[in-house]
Amino acid sequence: MVSTQFTVEQNKASIKLKVDAKGDFIKDKMGKLGDIMVNGKDYGDLMDNDGKVTAKFTDDSLIIL
Repeated sequence: MVSTQFTVEQNKASIKLKVDAKGDFIKDKMGKLGDIMVNGKDYGDLMDNDGKVTAKFTDDSLIIL
């Protein structure tokens, strides 16, 4: 399978995302797209649940995007 990985960064926050050959985001079986990182520290996960993207943080707070 051919895929591409890219990093989205703003200020000191970043997330690495993978896209398959068809242009679809690759997620794991739990729906995780990638880790939400700030200054190299993992603050949570970017999740995709049937097309609804959510930031789930380590303190269990959620932001629906």
